[in-house]
Amino acid sequence: MSNDLLSSLKNKHTGESCLIFACGPSLRDFFSDNSQNDIESFMEKNTVFSIKQSYLQLRGCSDYHFFNCNNFM
Repeated sequence: MSNDLLSSLKNKHTGESCLIFACGPSLRDFFSDNSQNDIESFMEKNTVFSIKQSYLQLRGCSDYHFFNCNNFM
């Protein structure tokens, strides 16, 4: 990753709230317990990070996505 790209992200979201979604059963519960409109409205007001498969639930709502190519056990 270039230094220019990293520099452009520094302090970009200062003072904002962020939501971090990881994969797991509680994520499925979150989406089944809330309407899609409520979820999208809530996410519009926050910076959203998705981790691994949570991106599939957040289509279009995630500002940043983190993943790994392989899982080590």
